[in-house]
Amino acid sequence: GDVYKRQVLAVVIIGAIGNGTMTLTGEAKGNNDLSKYKGVCVCAYGLCIVVGIITLGVCLAFPQQIISLFTNDKSIIASCGIYLIFISINLFAKSANIVVGNAIRGSGNTIWMLITQLFGTVWVVSVALLFVFVLKLGIAGVFLAVIVDEIVRSFINLGKYLRIVKNWGSTDWDKKTELAKQ
Repeated sequence: GDVYKRQVLAVVIIGAIGNGTMTLTGEAKGNNDLSKYKGVCVCAYGLCIVVGIITLGVCLAFPQQIISLFTNDKSIIASCGIYLIFISINLFAKSANIVVGNAIRGSGNTIWMLITQLFGTVWVVSVALLFVFVLKLGIAGVFLAVIVDEIVRSFINLGKYLRIVKNWGSTDWDKKTELAKQ
């Protein structure tokens, strides 16, 4: 619980960048501007990478000091630094999911993220059970399952995003939008 609280600030910032991504990619889609659509995604993910690097750097430099802000328990302070690093590393895949997922929404496909979230929920619980009970990784297994989940879904979402970019302008919706502008 305490370790996840450390991630909240970075995720709030990344979430805000994701919301901006959805707005700006939606505008680009409405204007049929593929260059802006791709540029928004690249810029947004770049900003998220900066947030992730800063978060990881702070967690690597001051893990015990960060944890001691939230507890006085010496055993937790001594043992939880690795989990801060796990969560910081996870920010890179989580950022991809947030930014690319919002770009997918901005393209007009709002159901895709629901489907991947449902898949991700089943996937992360299954992988966590495997890591914790079969591989006997304990709490580290839960953290690793979350990281694996974010990585798998980021590649799935990236694939969908690349299909949107590849097929830009080829859907009926795009044609209707272009006709409405004339």
